[in-house]
Amino acid sequence: MDRCWLIIDQIEQSHDMIVKDETSYYRMALLLLDNAVEVLMYRTIQNELQYSEWYSTLANNVKGLPQNDEIKKIHDDIHPKIISPKRKKQILKYFDEKTKFLSEERYYVERPIARVLRIIHRYRNELYHRDVIRKEIIRPIVYLSYEIACDLLSKLKPGSYRLLDDQQTRIRITKYRVESGFDFARNGIFSIAEQLKNKLLIELSDLKTQLVEHLNDRIENFESNLDFLMTDGFHITSQEEALRQVQFFENWKKVAHERHPHFQHDLNTYVSKYNMNSIETWKESVARLQEHASKLALIDGFAQVEETFEELESLVTNAAIDLDGYIQSEVDRLRGK
Repeated sequence: MDRCWLIIDQIEQSHDMIVKDETSYYRMALLLLDNAVEVLMYRTIQNELQYSEWYSTLANNVKGLPQNDEIKKIHDDIHPKIISPKRKKQILKYFDEKTKFLSEERYYVERPIARVLRIIHRYRNELYHRDVIRKEIIRPIVYLSYEIACDLLSKLKPGSYRLLDDQQTRIRITKYRVESGFDFARNGIFSIAEQLKNKLLIELSDLKTQLVEHLNDRIENFESNLDFLMTDGFHITSQEEALRQVQFFENWKKVAHERHPHFQHDLNTYVSKYNMNSIETWKESVARLQEHASKLALIDGFAQVEETFEELESLVTNAAIDLDGYIQSEVDRLRGK
């Protein structure tokens, strides 16, 4: 039971950080919540692995019995419950595989929640491994992460609890106004999870506003960079052509060590992956986010738009930065610097 209180304490600590309403505290809260979720999944998976071992032993015993229709049916019922060594290794090693196992193979977690957990974990990895903090959206992301962690606290419960009869446990039981007997595993954890969740909720309308405004701002900035490249870089009069040339030169850089006797022909005939219709499609997708009736569907839709947009956004942003740097170096050169 001490392990359960550790997760509860972790969620409480993340709450205390979130309400400080500062990016640095959002960052730490997201790390805490992501870890809490992974630990909850891991503990549930450990139970399933124990069941798998039991079923594997049973299957081996069944093999030694005289075969008939009844024995075959028992074997067929047992087989899907056995986790192969390869699958076990994947589940224990990778976060995404944990979510897929618990939502697609064992049904502890709804699939929309599993998809959103993978999205949040991707943001966590950017933050933890690459020092990328998405300041514009970290607040709604961490609020939703907190809500999901509270839900999973009540859903991903071990098979049984043993409450220690010590002062610290009695203080916690009193704090959350729950029973300490056998009812704790069935209703106590659920009550605590609901109390924690109700302390910190983000409304769907607020979530929509923040995420939609963020994507619209990024698309607007993207088009501004495209205009800059069009007028100051390529000296052309079409955003469409500027967009095409950005993608051409990105591909060209990858093989810049090779000779290009037909460079102009290649440029003129190049067919790009993205065009201005792609931008309009993204704008329409952003507008449709307003139609989502659940937070999970909203985050899922948001992440899909963001993921498909970021490749081209990065290309255009980097090209604009390079052009700005080149222009500034030329200005400095003409000034004799």
